[in-house]
Amino acid sequence: MKSDGQFFAVSPLMIFPETRGDFKIFLKSGDREVLYTQEMELFTEQHRKRLADNGVEDIYILANQRSAFERYMERHISFILDNPDLPVEERAQVFMDASNNAAREVFEDHLPKSLRLRKHHFERIQSLISQSLLFVSTEQALSKLSGLMSHDFKLYTHSIHCFIYLICLLSTYKLEDSTLLAAGMGAILHDLGKTALPRELLTTHPTQLKGMDMEAYRSHPVRGAAICSMVPLEHETLNCILMHHERMDSTGFPARAHSDSIPLVVRALSVVNAYDNLTTSRTMIRSMTPFQALNHMRDEMKGAFDKDVYKRLVMTLAGANIT
Repeated sequence: MKSDGQFFAVSPLMIFPETRGDFKIFLKSGDREVLYTQEMELFTEQHRKRLADNGVEDIYILANQRSAFERYMERHISFILDNPDLPVEERAQVFMDASNNAAREVFEDHLPKSLRLRKHHFERIQSLISQSLLFVSTEQALSKLSGLMSHDFKLYTHSIHCFIYLICLLSTYKLEDSTLLAAGMGAILHDLGKTALPRELLTTHPTQLKGMDMEAYRSHPVRGAAICSMVPLEHETLNCILMHHERMDSTGFPARAHSDSIPLVVRALSVVNAYDNLTTSRTMIRSMTPFQALNHMRDEMKGAFDKDVYKRLVMTLAGANIT
């Protein structure tokens, strides 16, 4: 989501007809934002048609109402993605707009500008993102992802954040585009198993879980792989879903895998997954700054991550050209 501090931008397709949201909607007029609808005002098909007729590509929501917008998305997006009366192309467009909004937020707010200035590198990343989103916007995949988006929209945006970080990180290695695509889809789908968990588990920080709750939480990689068993996925994608919590020192789950059995794409996903979890506030635990998160990963999670992958993430976030 594009943000200028006070507002963030989303596609008009993210506001669904005959619904109400507890947030104001603004339109851009020159260099200022103009109120379009109030909180809890019914958004109609006429509202959407006027926006489309006037070529409006972005609408704006107050930054301090982001949580209200995310709750709105959780409540309503599954009605669009799971609606068999809507053409799959229209449902796919809604999904892709939601995904692109989350991806744009990472690019504009969390990655160095120098990364975007390296034109060839940036265009390759954008192409991989587009190809990955096209695959997961098929009808079969949409049915899986709509569950994730409606279960916890923040969890879905976390998956997109990991997707962007992972593609940028793996682009520093000499990997084929097909491998990057498979890994990217693994990032998008890696937390799908959490849709089988109670919401209260997802709003509790993992370090505070005990007993049966911790056991349930640690089952989500296996649950995710099971959910995707009927979707034709590459082995790199399935490895990302099943192994993203494995650690280099064999302290991870679900299998306490040895480092030799953890593929590079999974090592990279485990690093960016931890980084985004630390820098994004999703539970009652306050988020860290990027500097704090990287220090925490180095000092408090010593031995958990591949050292070269970790260093490459640091260099990527710093904007260094290591490709």
